Amino acid sequence: MVDAICRDDVEGVRGLVVRHPHLLHEDARGVKGNWGPPMSYAANLGRNRIIRMLRGLGAEDVQYAFDRACLQGEIDTARLLLDHGADPNARASLRKRLRFVEDETLHEYRDVTPLAWGERFHDQSFVSRPALQLIRERGGRC
Repeated sequence: MVDAICRDDVEGVRGLVVRHPHLLHEDARGVKGNWGPPMSYAANLGRNRIIRMLRGLGAEDVQYAFDRACLQGEIDTARLLLDHGADPNARASLRKRLRFVEDETLHEYRDVTPLAWGERFHDQSFVSRPALQLIRERGGRC
């Protein structure tokens, strides 16, 4: 699955999901992690053709995929996911620890919107300014 998504192989991913529908909702890497189900994994990489196909097959992780696209600075993908129902004001509580940076402590962000999380994130070098602008344009608030 991961290899097909990385290669932007729409038909390869479709074939896997049609033969094994449970894959649509399981972690694409087969290990619980932060990349998520196949649509979210594709959002990390800006694979919009795969996202459209998976959405058509019933993928439901639109919000998580949106968050992943924003985190990776995949603006066209984030826009596509907003068009597919992602909420620019969805609230979540998050914990994040970065590695190989000056501050490796665990940071917690409680009940934040995507815009608030981006503006408060402890290492702004990881924040996509274009993603924050898109969120604002689509009605996102702190």
